[in-house]
Amino acid sequence: YTGYFYMLAQIAAFMSVLTFALSRVIQKLILRGEELEAEEKGEKEAALSH
Repeated sequence: YTGYFYMLAQIAAFMSVLTFALSRVIQKLILRGEELEAEEKGEKEAALSH
């Protein structure tokens, strides 16, 4: 039984690390997407003002 529980604990730890890493990556992607959108809007506004 101990080996089985040890394996489960390892899987749980791995999953928590994976989830944390994924959330960080998604957060960065969202921030990058917002920055790109802001740049596009700025370019459009600059094109309209000229």
